Amino acid sequence: MHDSKVSLYLGAHYHTYQRIFPYLRDGTFSTQSKNYRSDDEYIISIVEGVAGNDKDIVENIETIESFTASYTINETGFGIMSVDDKTVTYTHYSTSRGITDSISIARSVTNGYNLMRE
Repeated sequence: MHDSKVSLYLGAHYHTYQRIFPYLRDGTFSTQSKNYRSDDEYIISIVEGVAGNDKDIVENIETIESFTASYTINETGFGIMSVDDKTVTYTHYSTSRGITDSISIARSVTNGYNLMRE
C-alpha cells in the first residue's frame, strides 16, 4: 500500500471500531495524535464495526495495542465519510454517545496530504 501511495485504508468487521496510528514505511507506527504530514509516508487504517462487540471477545481483551489511536468496544455505531475537492473526513459515531472519533485528511498542493484529528 505504501508503494501505491495509499493514505487511508477503510475496512469493516462486526466487532468493534478501531483506528490505528499512522503506519510508517519502516514498519513502525507514529505516536502523534494530530497534525500528521502524509507526503505518502504513512497509512491510516480504520476498521469500522457496526454491530457492537461479542461478549466473549470483550471479556478476553487483555490490553488495547499501543498502535491503537482510537477505539470503541461493546457498543453499536457507524461511520460517515465525506469528501470534497480538498478534504476527506471520516467520523465514527456511537449510537449511545455520539461522535467518538473524527479525522480529516486535507490535500496539500505542495506537500501531499495533511492529517488532522478533530
